Amino acid sequence: DGSDYYNSVGHLMWQLRYQALPTVCCVVAATSYAPGHGSTVIMSAVVASSVCSGSVLGGLAAGWVVSCLVDRALFACIRFGVPATMTNILVAGCVGSTVALVFAMAQIIPALIMFTNTIRWGCENVCNEYGIAPK
Repeated sequence: DGSDYYNSVGHLMWQLRYQALPTVCCVVAATSYAPGHGSTVIMSAVVASSVCSGSVLGGLAAGWVVSCLVDRALFACIRFGVPATMTNILVAGCVGSTVALVFAMAQIIPALIMFTNTIRWGCENVCNEYGIAPK
């Protein structure tokens, strides 16, 4: 019986689409815009991507916001004389969780999911109309 195989493949595809891709997009965007911060920006982006389930655009937006806020948070910690290890913990945790909280409270991710679905629907209709649908 091959139903277990198809169920596991379907589950894997769901995990890739709704969890892995937004997280990867968030981390790549954050490290691209703030390459000098290394593991701090990566951890912050992973925390921020926790609310981006199902939205690649949400992951990209969260990564960009994280990269903008990491510099400011790092500078604030240095200015207040926070030790380096505590600065890394604060920046990685607080920036990521703040971005996640703002995105969740503002309902940004559902809006981006609807926008993505609209683009996907439009592309599929144009492809079907001109007979260039994927095979």
